[in-house]
Amino acid sequence: EGATVVVAHDAEDVVDDLLDAIEQGELLDADESDAGPPDGVLSTIFLAADKLARDPIDARSRTVLLDLADDLAADRPPYAFAPRTWRQAVAGISTIVALVQADASGARGSSDGSAIAESADTLRLLLRPYV
Repeated sequence: EGATVVVAHDAEDVVDDLLDAIEQGELLDADESDAGPPDGVLSTIFLAADKLARDPIDARSRTVLLDLADDLAADRPPYAFAPRTWRQAVAGISTIVALVQADASGARGSSDGSAIAESADTLRLLLRPYV
């Protein structure tokens, strides 16, 4: 409406992040090659985080994030995705991977899974507006 951008209430945070990224020049150029991870990676991460938030010992979800962790770069977000949010997502995955590896090695205090569930829930909430 004129110079005012009107968005749905539940999309305010997403639009605000997008506008901030535009102002800071963080969005990738459409011509940039190797712009980021494969299509559908956000959904894959979200689903794995959602399952781990409810069941921190879910082997399949742990494996998904372990496999993805090496292929994701914090400086290569999915096309038109806010780099700041992507860096937070990659950091969240790294945290979960470190906790899963500590749990697998039998490190002290890692067996109850609460830290994994908490980190997975944080990651899930971060990505929820985008999937």
